[in-house]
Amino acid sequence: YFNGSGPHTLIDLQNVWVSLGGHVVLEDITLSLEEKMFLGVIGPNGAGKTTLLRVMLGLVKPDRGRILLGGFDLARDVREARRILGYMPDEFGTFRGVTCEEYLQFFGRAYGYRDKEYMKLKIIQACTPWMAQFCPWKVTHSLSP
Repeated sequence: YFNGSGPHTLIDLQNVWVSLGGHVVLEDITLSLEEKMFLGVIGPNGAGKTTLLRVMLGLVKPDRGRILLGGFDLARDVREARRILGYMPDEFGTFRGVTCEEYLQFFGRAYGYRDKEYMKLKIIQACTPWMAQFCPWKVTHSLSP
């Protein structure tokens, strides 16, 4: 689901700045991730990792810069852009007896997806071979020690 810009650039941040409480949290962040690329964001508490994710999800508006998700401008095409990127926070915990598929469908519905078969297909596609041991039929509470 791309709008046709570039060779399937999934996430494109251009000179993004974010200030919270009078402090610069993200300063001139520029990054580009193509389809099937992975990004690890590491740093100490307060370094801006969560803010970076929130900005990419459209939950925090940047002071400056541009964010494209699948070629859609997050500032102008919020609905289309949000279809590109999903987020499942770990701080919400899991529910006993709920499978990964059911958990992901719950969040899919929260993001406005209603077609269960489409969501199931997307979940299976997302469960690449290296993470097949976790997804989608394992019970969520069995994933953590």
